[in-house]
Amino acid sequence: MNASTIKTLGAQCPQCGHQGIVEYEPKVYACLKCDFEKDFTLSPESKKKGAPGVLVGGAGLFLLLLLLL
Repeated sequence: MNASTIKTLGAQCPQCGHQGIVEYEPKVYACLKCDFEKDFTLSPESKKKGAPGVLVGGAGLFLLLLLLL
């Protein structure tokens, strides 16, 4: 990690509440106080996996509503 690549954000850590969230790689955030780290870089495969789950959930909800009628 290079000090010139770290961007300090004014965000609060969801784990400890400290105001020390930094971005040390593109879309990778970490807290300076605790061990919290979040990587928001998603591969195209992981984005595609969410769509069928939404479709199955929607179909299940639709069937449940049909049964209630």
